[in-house]
Amino acid sequence: MVNERSTGSDAVDVPASAQVIDQSTLNRDLEALHTAPSFQSAVLAVDLDLTQNDSITSKSADLVTANDWDVLTAVLTEAQRISSESMLRTPPEEFDAVDVRTAISSMNGTGERAGETTGLMSTDFSLSSMFPSIFGRGATAQTTRPVTRRDTRSASTRSPSGNAAFRIPEAPKKPKDARRDIVRFRSDYANKFAIGSQHTVNFFSGSYDDAQREAKSLIRLLIVFIHDPNSQDSTRLIHETLNSREFDTFVSNNHLIVWGVASDSEEGKYVAYNLHVYKFPFMSVMCPRADNRMFSVRRITGFVAAKDLVEKLQKAVDVTRSELKELQEQRSKLIADRQIKEQQEREYRESAERDKRKMLAAKKARQEKLEAEEKERRRISDTESRRKAIAAEREKLRLQITKPPVTGEIVNVQIRFPSGAKFSRKFAVDDTLEELFVAIICHEKCPDFFTVASGFPRCQIHCAPEWYHSLLSQQLAADGATPSAFRPAGSFREAGLRRAVAVFVNNCET
Repeated sequence: MVNERSTGSDAVDVPASAQVIDQSTLNRDLEALHTAPSFQSAVLAVDLDLTQNDSITSKSADLVTANDWDVLTAVLTEAQRISSESMLRTPPEEFDAVDVRTAISSMNGTGERAGETTGLMSTDFSLSSMFPSIFGRGATAQTTRPVTRRDTRSASTRSPSGNAAFRIPEAPKKPKDARRDIVRFRSDYANKFAIGSQHTVNFFSGSYDDAQREAKSLIRLLIVFIHDPNSQDSTRLIHETLNSREFDTFVSNNHLIVWGVASDSEEGKYVAYNLHVYKFPFMSVMCPRADNRMFSVRRITGFVAAKDLVEKLQKAVDVTRSELKELQEQRSKLIADRQIKEQQEREYRESAERDKRKMLAAKKARQEKLEAEEKERRRISDTESRRKAIAAEREKLRLQITKPPVTGEIVNVQIRFPSGAKFSRKFAVDDTLEELFVAIICHEKCPDFFTVASGFPRCQIHCAPEWYHSLLSQQLAADGATPSAFRPAGSFREAGLRRAVAVFVNNCET
């Protein structure tokens, strides 16, 4: 989007209090007046000088004051009345033209009375000079030629100037793919102008908006060049000026950004309209401002020699030096403030992260402590439940103990407890090891959770029944130990226990 539109010296200021009439309504009413039958005999020969000095400005292209409309309507009405009276008193063969000066004099009270002029003369008349807010201020009055009857017959299809009805040009639409036009311009420049040249211009590869953003970001001057492919001055400017050593050195030393486009492309038409460019080739030096906008420092049109162009550009650089320096200082201060702010925010985030980690660690420690306490409570509760189950089974076994006489081959077993207590018991060699377990668990010195092992060779004796092995495995798992697999109890003979055997009871409680 173009940020600055330089209106130049031809801009018109419309009072805010003036009533505004839509331009489309004005065009429609003018056409109706031009084609009216009573107006066909009063043709106003007007020449609209649409040069650069008499161009439609941005304000006058959109707004027309009510005062201008009243004056224009009065002129056309008076011309119609003069035409009617003149035709009544003048033979048709003597009718040549209509003098409309009386219409103007009737508005300011300085001329003759309308209708007194019977001689049909040509007059100096220009809508550009009468209505500067519509047609610009720079137009000069043109002398109209006498209008003959042959001219009046075609007046219904012509405007007062004898040309087609005037239409204010519409603003070109913003191109959808501006970079395509830039690529085409750079390619044409490389193929037509850069070949064989020792010094060439490195045109910016992006669109006009991209070039402006680049200039604002780097705080550099931007040179906008609009090339007319059909202009000899434009071709000569590229060959003799832009491809010169002076221009190349100047651009490099001042770190300028050069952007170019062809005037016949969509991007070229859009930029030319917004910059009010009417003559090509065109160059403009644009400078970024503190409000993030661009303003034009110098406008150059037509062919300029390399030395003269460098002098003009140097003046533009000198004028904007203080602006760029101030903008650079503001940017540096802004960057420094931003860095300080970022550092403060980073330190704040780090402090907040440390505090957060501490809070999370404390919360985790409390949670782990609660979980450990809960786990310990469950372990103690489960252990007590298992102890009660073992105590109940122990009482049953004590009630079932009998001491039948031992016959046959005898195995004398000496049992030693962890507390140091010991006792001896005799078993038949064919008795099951479960009888050894019953003798051990029913002893008052026996712990609740235990295993049995032989003295020599040192090995575990699987004598516990399945119910006790299940309770012991649960207790070992709760204490973090790995329980062994269950094996049914065999006989002393099968376990290799004969004659005298020393047995040790191992306490499994932690």
